[in-house]
Amino acid sequence: MKIKVLIIFLLFHCCYTSVFAQNRSVEFDGHVDNVEIASNQLLNMGSENFTLECWFKGVSANISASALAIRYGGGRADYGLVLMRAGYVIMYCSGDNGSFQEGNLNVRVTDRQWHHAAVTRTGNSFTLLIDGNVVRTVNSAVGSINSGNPLVIGNHLRYRDSFEGLIDEIRLWRIGLSSDQIRESMNTEIDPESEGLLGYWRCNDQVEGEIIDLTGNGNNGRLGDDAHLVEEGSPVDEFHALQDLINIEIVSVEQLHHPSKVVQVQYSYYHRFSLPSQTSMLVSDNTGESWDVQVNNVWGDIGSNIHPGHNKIIYWNAGRDYPNQVTNQMKVRITADDSEMMNRAGGTERTFELIDGVEIEMVWIPPGEFMMGSPNNEEGRHEREGPAHRVSINYGFWMGKYEVTQLQWESVMGRNPAHDYGVGDDYPIYFVSWDDIQNFEEELGNTFRLPSESEWEYAARADTITRWSFGDRDSDLDEHGWHAGNSGASTREVGQKKAN
Repeated sequence: MKIKVLIIFLLFHCCYTSVFAQNRSVEFDGHVDNVEIASNQLLNMGSENFTLECWFKGVSANISASALAIRYGGGRADYGLVLMRAGYVIMYCSGDNGSFQEGNLNVRVTDRQWHHAAVTRTGNSFTLLIDGNVVRTVNSAVGSINSGNPLVIGNHLRYRDSFEGLIDEIRLWRIGLSSDQIRESMNTEIDPESEGLLGYWRCNDQVEGEIIDLTGNGNNGRLGDDAHLVEEGSPVDEFHALQDLINIEIVSVEQLHHPSKVVQVQYSYYHRFSLPSQTSMLVSDNTGESWDVQVNNVWGDIGSNIHPGHNKIIYWNAGRDYPNQVTNQMKVRITADDSEMMNRAGGTERTFELIDGVEIEMVWIPPGEFMMGSPNNEEGRHEREGPAHRVSINYGFWMGKYEVTQLQWESVMGRNPAHDYGVGDDYPIYFVSWDDIQNFEEELGNTFRLPSESEWEYAARADTITRWSFGDRDSDLDEHGWHAGNSGASTREVGQKKAN
């Protein structure tokens, strides 16, 4: 049976535990460092649409033309992105009928921060985007783009200039992404099985001197000279693969009293988070080839707000909806849809059982978008907090209303590691490591996880753009949080301050 499922993430966060996913990039020293993806048919774009994109963080502009990513060999470049001496990026395309290299002299990237660059082709229209913004569009009938050239990252073989800095999150598509599509995905890891994706190099791992192509197409990149991975990555958040949360099992289907043709369907409905759903019933009279039998006269555990449980019963008056004889060719299918959860108002609260009667309070965070990171002119800003960039959260999720408490932790793990800085059932847990948290999640059946950086900041900002969620004034901080100036060098019981 086929089950319609809409996924909701259930999150929690821990106090005094900073956790970041492994996020690396490739470092180039400005000499002959490079990453080379060997030539193959997949790299030939012909006359088809394509998109090439990457993140980069330059250190030096003392070069004439440093390739970010370019398909080059034998004195000819096919397509690519090149950083010029003055700090502006050009797109480069060469085909059977001509070539061009175009940029925008007024858009320069010399601040030594992370930036995103992309070139995309749609028909004869070529577009260059920097940080998701269109900076140049060219119409050119270059024709078919085919050669035996490799795709080279970080080194322009023609000018013998190597990029100096970091390059990360390289993606090659056989489709022309729109500017909206690029903006929506540039700050988030993508599914390696995304339609049209030819190559995807996250630059987080290497195997035998190669960075891995996550698409499975085999286009691994060979690290050349002294190019190597470093523990700094672009501002791209972890992609979370969806997982099934709903399961329905039909226990029995039987016709009751003749000649009424009332059919009783008994089923069990499971939802990982014990959430109600909209349930429906489909009927086939040809062993499942189609499901177009009218099902109007039904009652029981069907419709909206059906809660999980066993021994759910649906009654169907087949005599009214189906004038033919009920036979063993008929099949029944139950579906559940919890999409109403996606439309509920932000701030809705719900209590979930954590373990053996111990509960956790959660707050619903609806889908939306926000500016992640700090603007350049924000008071007290650290360089690592930028650049500010727009992030879309296209799913809703539950998040802990408070920090995980010592009572909740001890109930799951059987011990309380906190000491010296505030001890009590309603105090937040601390002195826990990343590995401890993984064990905590596993003990709970992996129903809970830590939020990503973008999920955390999205929830914390709460639709605000100020320095704090409550404004810009330090004088208001005492009302909203504990800090070195008011905590007495100790944690405090959760929920004692105003919410964001």
